[in-house]
Amino acid sequence: MTCRSLELDGSDDYVMLNQEDGPFSVLAWVKGRVPGPTIIRQNDAGGSGQTWLGTEPSEGKLITTLTDSGRFTSTLGSGLVVTDGDWHHVRVVLDGSHRSRYADGVNVAEDTTALSALDASQNGFYLGAGKTQGEGSLWAGFIDDVRIYSRAPNL
Repeated sequence: MTCRSLELDGSDDYVMLNQEDGPFSVLAWVKGRVPGPTIIRQNDAGGSGQTWLGTEPSEGKLITTLTDSGRFTSTLGSGLVVTDGDWHHVRVVLDGSHRSRYADGVNVAEDTTALSALDASQNGFYLGAGKTQGEGSLWAGFIDDVRIYSRAPNL
């Protein structure tokens, strides 16, 4: 049997890409083992940036910190734990003004008000690594069938 998914050890493995601005969709299948790490992230030149898909540190619930840095914009969380050892299909969609997050085919969170232009994050797109690429920010588990689109499809 051949394994076609990407397995990361939570120690020193990650993938780096670059993504353009504008509407987009990012989809992946994940099977996580520990809460807190980043699934997909894009950094800016200063080293900070946005977690497009990640998990919160206490329970492993799916989150996105992708934001416009507006005073009233915050992390978009959900109640779905994706670090439970099961496979989950996750996606984040930006239609140009609203973030939506889906898990296992269900819309689990979306903005109720429009965002302004997102913070610039043009210094690397990472699979399985947080902004420091250090211990505690690296994904432990599987990431499979990652798809990145420069559009927000009708879902």
